[in-house]
Amino acid sequence: MGEATATVTWVRRLGRHRVLGLVVLAVLALEVVFGQMAVRFAPPGSSVAAYWPNSGLSVVALILSSRRWRPATLGGVFLVTVLANLLGGRDLQVSAGFAMANAAEAGLAFWLLAQARDEPPVTGHGSPGPALSATGLPADRPDDDRPRLESVEDFIRLFVACAFASALGAVLAGATIGLLQDGDALVTGRAVLASHLASMLLIVPLSMRLPRDREHAAGPAEVLVQWATLTLVVGAVFFGTQGLPLVFLIYPILVWGALRAEPWVTALQLLVAGGAVAVLTTTRGGPYLDAIRDAGQPPELAGTLLQAHLLASALVTLPLALIKAQRLLALAEVTRSHEELDAILAATTATAIVGIGLDGRVEYVNVGAQHLSGYQASALLGRARVVVTPGPEPLLTFAEDGTGPSGEAPLREVVDPVLDASDGTVVQDWGFLRADGARLTVSVALSRRYAANGTPAGYLAVAEDVTERRQQEREVKEALASEKLVVDRLAQLDQTKNDFLSTVSHELRTPITSILGYSQLLMGQDASDLPAIQRQVVGRIERNGRRLMGLIEDMLAMSQIEVGSFGFTRVPLDAREPLALAVESTLPLLPARDLALEQRVSTEPVLVAGDADKLERAFENLLSNAVKFSNPGEQIVVRLAAEAGEAVFSVTDTGIGIESEDQEQLFDRFFRGSEAQTQAIQGAGLGLSIAATIVNGHDGSIDIESAPGRGSTFTIRLPLLEEV
Repeated sequence: MGEATATVTWVRRLGRHRVLGLVVLAVLALEVVFGQMAVRFAPPGSSVAAYWPNSGLSVVALILSSRRWRPATLGGVFLVTVLANLLGGRDLQVSAGFAMANAAEAGLAFWLLAQARDEPPVTGHGSPGPALSATGLPADRPDDDRPRLESVEDFIRLFVACAFASALGAVLAGATIGLLQDGDALVTGRAVLASHLASMLLIVPLSMRLPRDREHAAGPAEVLVQWATLTLVVGAVFFGTQGLPLVFLIYPILVWGALRAEPWVTALQLLVAGGAVAVLTTTRGGPYLDAIRDAGQPPELAGTLLQAHLLASALVTLPLALIKAQRLLALAEVTRSHEELDAILAATTATAIVGIGLDGRVEYVNVGAQHLSGYQASALLGRARVVVTPGPEPLLTFAEDGTGPSGEAPLREVVDPVLDASDGTVVQDWGFLRADGARLTVSVALSRRYAANGTPAGYLAVAEDVTERRQQEREVKEALASEKLVVDRLAQLDQTKNDFLSTVSHELRTPITSILGYSQLLMGQDASDLPAIQRQVVGRIERNGRRLMGLIEDMLAMSQIEVGSFGFTRVPLDAREPLALAVESTLPLLPARDLALEQRVSTEPVLVAGDADKLERAFENLLSNAVKFSNPGEQIVVRLAAEAGEAVFSVTDTGIGIESEDQEQLFDRFFRGSEAQTQAIQGAGLGLSIAATIVNGHDGSIDIESAPGRGSTFTIRLPLLEEV
């Protein structure tokens, strides 16, 4: 672990691309060394080498090169292959032909592998851990664009790429021998195909992204024993003259490593064992060369048999190692998921989760189910059944055979019809009987469980104790019902009050009208015959009668507003007309208060779509309000004009004013400001509310500007009606 960390640190300091450049140069240098050795030690009489490591090394060089340097690397592959063949004793033309074949197949193999290097892993699992690839470079980095070899699918892709590339190299190499040396192109091509394919399959995997799984791999001691055994078997079989069947002793040792070691160790063993077999075969003969000589076959066939042996080794061990790695990674992932699920279910103490078989037997319970039921898991699993007692609220309980409540029904008979009629999950309240006899109300989500073949395997129940919640809901529902009765009763009382006010107001209008009529008659043409004291009394009767009539009218209007019968008949009219009537009704109130009224009314018509009677009432209410709240000797100003598409009416007084906190409620019915109450100013608090209702009914607005001791200004704005 310390060596790996030191290597990573060294790589980071030097820079990944520089390290890759140095590695690529080293690989190209190895091609010169191994290439000329392969040529020199070719079987006697053979036109090609028995083992050509340059095929695999060339692909490795392209894989490790950065993208912008890959064309130069491909050129380097050509040059070093020419040099290796020249050093091995071949002439320049043949060397160039073999170099062209080597570069072409390396480029094709890399291109085919590169097409799938950005695809997501087939298994969905990444390599858990570090750290270094077989080349000593950091693996699984964001900028690591090496092809992946993590699954059997990846191996098949590798084999196909190497097979096509080797076939291309075989065609070009066979053509070179056939054209330049009059050799057998078919024999040469066959030998090149096997040699180059074996070389790629043994060397290229070490440069690819292999899965890492130290947790499940064999320990160092076992790996060391396996390496030693492999070394002894290879040496014993190929160092001397042995029978051909003994060659197969190598396979069990390689399979041992594939099953126990990490995939990169298996790939490394294939490379080392294959290289050793090739070197021993070319230098000392061995079983393959002896068999070919005895059979009188061409020497190229020895290389073919050797490569077939290497191919068989790769095809047996690499897929096996990858399958094992995939299975272990999948198992680790499933184990982690299972542990996480168990932890989640164990932490879910407020929710009961129960797995139930088709026969109703309990197969799984979590901690929440134990808390809810009062039973321990040991008393439920495999021993208890979930049974149902039908009724208005079905009752669930756990029971052993022969101990269920009377009238019980199997769970399947009760829930299957309901599940069949639903979308697969049913959520409803059930009664539940605990181990201590307490009865609960639980909300249960019940669904089917299915086996791998799609057949029903049981049920899954997720339950929550809702006893208190349902009790609270019932109490809330009862409280709401009681409140509704109270609201309905209050509405009836309010309607009775409105009816009473309307009736009383109508009944009072007749005598009040008579009183006002007789008062006006007495104050008429014969009033001079009355003594002064009587005229004063009659005047008071008339004023109070008018005030009482105004109060009655306000009460009637408010009653109509509340019952929704306060309608408007809007027609085109000149707003000056209802204003003139309102002023005429207000003028008699001014002398008693020693007030003056100034009118600033437009000389041009102010046309609106309005109800004349209602507008007169709104104007009169604002004017009378100004009279009541003005001090003796002050002046009231009335304005009416057309401004910016609106009819603007305002009443300004310099009286006692209104507190700011009272202004927000000024247009509420029955509201009277603090100053009005303090100074005992008469009024019922209805005038401004009625005025606001009338203005709103005309699509207008009403607002106020006031300050204590500085008077008030009420302004009404109504939309103008354009003249036709």
